[in-house]
Amino acid sequence: MDLTHLLRFGGNRHLSITVGQPTMLQPGAGRHRLCFPLNFDTRGTVPKGVVVGLTGHLWLGQYRTDWVGPWTTDKPVVTYDVPFQEQLVVSVSDEQLAVLEQRRADGDLNFSFDVNAIIGYDPSLPSGASADERWPAATVQAPVQMAREAWVRLLEQSSSGTSLAVVVPISLTRSVDSTMGSHLRGAIRKINNGDYADAVTEARKALDVLTESMPGAPTERALLSVKALDRTYSQRFALLKSAVQSFASPSAHGDQLAKTFQWDRVTASAAVSAIAALVACPLPDFPDPDDFSREPVERSTK
Repeated sequence: MDLTHLLRFGGNRHLSITVGQPTMLQPGAGRHRLCFPLNFDTRGTVPKGVVVGLTGHLWLGQYRTDWVGPWTTDKPVVTYDVPFQEQLVVSVSDEQLAVLEQRRADGDLNFSFDVNAIIGYDPSLPSGASADERWPAATVQAPVQMAREAWVRLLEQSSSGTSLAVVVPISLTRSVDSTMGSHLRGAIRKINNGDYADAVTEARKALDVLTESMPGAPTERALLSVKALDRTYSQRFALLKSAVQSFASPSAHGDQLAKTFQWDRVTASAAVSAIAALVACPLPDFPDPDDFSREPVERSTK
């Protein structure tokens, strides 16, 4: 149920505001318009034709844990004698949509709006009215809850032009993670600039830092000596890292084989995403390297 909020201004003037659940996610080129209905009612306390200045920000979560961005209205808001509706618009990126999905965790979505309103010049006020009565301001916080099913329908309706990015949490406080994160952000910038081979090379640098953080990791030869079904998580992680490293390596070389790799946005994004996913994983504990040369223990069939 949408909640109505009453803003009280000087001169005994009122403005009720109701922010409804989002009704449209309009796809764009990397950024999209998330649209909410915005209902007004002056309750006869403000004459027709008075400009209402509106600003504010959108937050995510019941406790306003994540800032999403500023919102605006599709057009200037002017009062009417009767209740009226305008459209509130928030610009969200592919990455932000991915974060929304991550925070939602297959549940409902909770939004919170900061609404700052100021009433423009009102000719109905007496000439001796104070400044606060002529240009009053008011603020309110408007929560909006959207059920899981309604949000999923909204995503499905706009899926033809919308792509979701994968959100990979990488710490910016630890020096190693910060270095890897810097390389990955640089790789994304290069993809956006159309420098696809350079993007893969930059992401590969993050993988080099990861490799230095795994001094006890076994060699690929040792890993392949273990039967595929008997490999542990740490062994499979190391083998996956080796495969991704091999896939991303040609971009940094100028030999004839490397020249056969034609990097484009899709393949470069695949390489960067694979490296980012590895960087985000907790590093496994590797046993004594000699353990990898031993025969694996046969699994029990009981």
